[in-house]
Amino acid sequence: MDKPTEVAMDQPIDIVALRDELGWTQQQFADYFDVDRTTISNWQTEPPTKGPALILLRQLAASVRQGAVAGPAASQGGAGQSCGEGAPA
Repeated sequence: MDKPTEVAMDQPIDIVALRDELGWTQQQFADYFDVDRTTISNWQTEPPTKGPALILLRQLAASVRQGAVAGPAASQGGAGQSCGEGAPA
């Protein structure tokens, strides 16, 4: 049985919806992943379908659905720091 916090592995990540859920700008999202803002813009039109970016996006989406990451304050730690661990307040 699927848990409500699981992210479908065969579905692309909706970057805009994920950013909206977090309340993050493209720049805050880019800072979180340590990439350029234009990368986020590209991901929004053509989401990653494989590789590390997809893995990190799935981890972030799962963390958001579990309530482990909330709001722009979480974007200050970087992807390696808060993807599965929650964010400091």
